[in-house]
Formats: sequence, structure tokens, C-alpha cells
Amino acid sequence: MIKQKFLSVILTCITFLFIVAAQRLISNETSSNAAYSYSNAEYSYSTEAPTIQPSMPSAFIMLTEPQEQLFVGDSFKISYYADHYKDITWESSNANIAEVDNEGKVTLRGAGEVTIIATVSSKYFYSETKADSVTFTVTSLEPGEPDSTNFSYEVLYDGTIKLNDYMGSSNNIYIPDDINGIPVKDMDIFSNKAYIVQISIAGSLYAVPKDAFSKLSNLRFVEIRDGVKAVNSGTFSFCPALETVTIPDSVVLIADDAFSSDFQGTIEYFSKDSEAYKYAVAHGFKTMRHIEKYGALSYFYENDDEYIKIVDCDETAETAAIPSEINGKPILEIGERAFFDCFALTEITVPFNVKSIGDSAFSECYALDKITIENPDCEIFDSRYTIYNIKDDNGKAFFNGTIYGYDNSTAQAYAEKYSRRFVSLGAAPKGNIIYGDANCDGKVTIADSTAILQHLGNEDKYGLSAQGKENADVDGRAGVTTEDALTIQMIDAKLLSISDLPLKTS
Repeated sequence: MIKQKFLSVILTCITFLFIVAAQRLISNETSSNAAYSYSNAEYSYSTEAPTIQPSMPSAFIMLTEPQEQLFVGDSFKISYYADHYKDITWESSNANIAEVDNEGKVTLRGAGEVTIIATVSSKYFYSETKADSVTFTVTSLEPGEPDSTNFSYEVLYDGTIKLNDYMGSSNNIYIPDDINGIPVKDMDIFSNKAYIVQISIAGSLYAVPKDAFSKLSNLRFVEIRDGVKAVNSGTFSFCPALETVTIPDSVVLIADDAFSSDFQGTIEYFSKDSEAYKYAVAHGFKTMRHIEKYGALSYFYENDDEYIKIVDCDETAETAAIPSEINGKPILEIGERAFFDCFALTEITVPFNVKSIGDSAFSECYALDKITIENPDCEIFDSRYTIYNIKDDNGKAFFNGTIYGYDNSTAQAYAEKYSRRFVSLGAAPKGNIIYGDANCDGKVTIADSTAILQHLGNEDKYGLSAQGKENADVDGRAGVTTEDALTIQMIDAKLLSISDLPLKTS
């Protein structure tokens, strides 16, 4: 009985204390007019009356950063969490790098850093907006400036160098033959670097190691330089983007599984006696390209043998005369890195019929003092690294030689843009005759014969230009006639050569 009374007293005291505490809490809420949040709702109290009213939540958005490395041409949708919003708008800081639509789908257009911003408007408050953003870097699938310096390495007991890893960020790796005069004789594997697009492998290596470049998912171009003897197992396995591999005659052994079984790219070889050619034939590779030599120059035929592209030059050559044509085929292109690291080259002339000069075509030509570009409309790759012979401590490229070209030419425009010394050859000639090139596209094909026939059939609609008429007159008789069209057809049928034009009349 006494226990029950004692418990009753204790419960009464606890109840009294609870009531007092509650009253004080309500009093404080009323006097300060503050708002307190609980787990189930948000309430506010008025000093005039302790009525409870719900407050409207703010709009909210949070974007999720993309986790994978991003490349030009990719597209993806940005993941996000948003609440209490009416609508959402998307914006890109640079549409040349990334475009974003009204659904948050991003399409990558160019290389560089870009920020995507998403803004939501409140569902409850007219003027309230909230925003979030993600910033990421887009990598180009076009080869950039080659990097030959950023490698970690060790000097072995025999005084040679082994490369351990590539530490730079360029997508174009040029593995050097030596570092500070010490020859590079070995290397570790460089696999799983998805950003690498192009690799040039040192000729100082005896062999390309097993699995050296496997799983490079965006690798497109490989050059094995002269001197390498062997290509080991798995070297280019699981490289689905691989387009071209150039293999010199010095390679005498290629492992049976050096390439993936589904390789669809092109093997470039120098002779039909080479291991590269035999390997490609034995493995049923569908595309092969024969690289031929002309003096110090290496070249191949493009577009079903219509014209020639210069792709390489002997590094030690002091001079390299580029002809207008080889074997009756015009030289129209100087390829990417064609004269890269030609350290002894002092001067060169790019003839009139060359239509384009590729990226880094004359880069690291340290002795180059003079380059003449005869074609006033030649397309020169727009980069300071296309023509240079010196770099500053920050890696910025300069050219302390002289570019020669005609007034108002692309050569002059390039020189002025990148602060190169320019000397004018005077006013550009009115035209340089390329016999047979009736449509003035720099090539002689069946299309030129068609252009002549269309011109003769309906000059008002299909008339040739003045230069086209000069080019088209190839049969040895004055004026453009059907005989000119027939003559060009004979070239297409390989009954005549471009070098036979114009025909001589007896």
C-alpha cells in the first residue's frame, strides 16, 4: 500500500515537471516568433496566437559529375536530383566544346574544359531559383602536339634506359630513341590509358614488349620507327579504334596474336618482302598500304591511286626536294608530322600543286631556316606547332626562320597569326596549269571528263572557270572539245599518264 502511494507521488511530480517545461517552451516560441523543425513537419508560431502553419520548402537541384573520361563525339545525359521545382533550364559555358539540350543531354563537340549549369525555378515562390553545375574536360580524338619528354624511367646496369610510364597528358606520344644521349632500349607497358590517340615507337627498341599498348580504347595511329626487330604478343590487342599501323622493314618477327583477331585497320608496309606484308596477308587483313620511297621522302598513293601524300622524311636529310608529281601522279598533301624531327633539314619548298599541309608537318625541324609555300591557297593546319624549330621553357613553339609566300596567301596569314617572319614573293600568279584538272579540285579523274562534257552541253549551267578551261585543253588542239574529255578518259583507263599532257600534235 505504501509502495503504491509512493509511486503515485512520483508520477504526479513527473507530470507536473513536464507541464511546466511545456509551458516555458510555448512561452519562448511565442515571444521570439521563431520557427522550429521537427521530424514530421516544419511549424512557426505567431506572437498573436499560437497557431501552427506549414512553410513552403525551397527548390533544390544537385547534378552528378560524369565518372568516365569523355571524348569529342561522345554524348550522354547528366544525372541529377531535383525537388520542389516547376521547371529546369540547361546551359553550357562553351557550346563549341559541349552542347546541352532542354533534357540535359550533352553532346561533345570539341576538346577543352566546359561547365554545364542547370537552374530550377521554385514550385511555390515566383522569383526563387536554384542552380548547380558540373565541370569536366573533353579529350580530342585527333592527335595533338606530340610529347617526347614526360616519361618516368630508370637507367639500367648496362647504361641504357628503361621507360617505366608516361606521365604527361598529351594524346600523342613520341617515344624517344634516347634521353640526354642515353639510348632507350626497353619500356614497360602503357596499357589502360584511354586518352592516347597516337604513338610513335622508338627505333632504338629491339622489341615492342608484350601487351605494351593493349586496351588503349581510343588508339588510332601507330608508327613503329625503323630499327625495331620484333612486335610481341598482345601488343595491339583490344584496341578497337586502331586505324593505321606503320611497320618498317627492320621488323623481322610479329607475334601471331600481336593484333586482335577482329582488327579492321590498315597495315602500312614498305616492301612486299617485308614481314609486315607477309603477316598482313597471312592474317587476312583487308587493308594494306604500300609506302614507297623517293629520295629522302616516303609517300603513298591516296584515293585509289589518284594522287600522292608525303608521309615521312629521313631525319638526317639536310635537303628534301618535293617534286610536283611522282610516276605521273600529283603530290597534293603533306601529311601530319611528315617532316617531324628532321633536325638536319635547312630549307624546303612546297610546290604549287600541294593543296594541304598537315598538323605538325614541320615541327621540331631545329635547323630549318627557310620554307617556301608556292600555292597561295594551300591549306595549312591551324596550329603554331605546324611549323616550328624552337620551344621556350614553357613549351611554346616558335620559328626563327623565314616563311616565303605570295601576297595575301595562306602562308602570309599563317605567318602573321603566329608571329613568324614572312617574306613576300610578290603578287600571286593568276593560275598554275594542272593539265586535265578541268574542275580545279587539284586532281585528274573521270570527273574532269564529265565536267568538260557538261560544259560543252550547257555552258550557262555547267560552265568551266577560266582556269578550268586552261587545264581542260589537253588534246594538243586549241579550245575545249570532246577530244579533251576523251583524252582524260584515257588517263583514267591508264592508257595515258598525266605527264603525257598536253598531247603533242604532229
